[in-house]
Amino acid sequence: MKFTFDIAKKYPGVHYSSMWNWMKEVEIVDRLTVRVHFTEPLYQQWSFQLYQLPMVPEHIWKNKTEAEILTGANEGPIGTGCYTAEGYGQDRMIYLRNEDWWAIEQLGIKPTPKRIVYLTVSGNILPSRSPSRQIRLRNPHIFRWRALHAFRQHGSSLSKQQQKTDG
Repeated sequence: MKFTFDIAKKYPGVHYSSMWNWMKEVEIVDRLTVRVHFTEPLYQQWSFQLYQLPMVPEHIWKNKTEAEILTGANEGPIGTGCYTAEGYGQDRMIYLRNEDWWAIEQLGIKPTPKRIVYLTVSGNILPSRSPSRQIRLRNPHIFRWRALHAFRQHGSSLSKQQQKTDG
C-alpha cells in the first residue's frame, strides 16, 4: 500500500497524486499494518480513494519509468478479490470467479456465480421496445432468465437440466 501512494508522491502526473495535498505520510507499522497520517481530515475523499484505488505491487512496478507508469497499460493486473477480470467489450466487463481467492480456504466461503457480466448502457435510456428482452437476447448465457422467472412465480427450484447448463 505504501508503494502505491509513494508513486503518486514521486510522479505528480499520477491521477491520484492530489491526495498528497491532504496526506502527510504513509508509515509501515508492521508486516500487516500501515498507518496513514493526514494534514486534513478529509474522510470522504479518503474513503472514496481507499475503496476505488487498486494497490500497485512494488515487485512489478518498482523498475518502471515515469513514462511507463503514466502512459502504459496495466497488462495482467493482479489482485486479491473473489473475481478476476476475464474480458471486456465496448458494453461490458466480464469477471471470472477466482478459484484461488484467499477467503475460500480461510473463511470457508465461495462466491456462487462463476461469472459476473457488468453491462454498461450508452446513455440514460434503454431501447424503448422491450428493453429487458433486448438485454436477454444480447446475453443469453449470462443468467437463466426463464428459470428465475419460474422460480419467482412458483417458488420452484431449477430443474437438473437448467442447473447443468448454468455452470
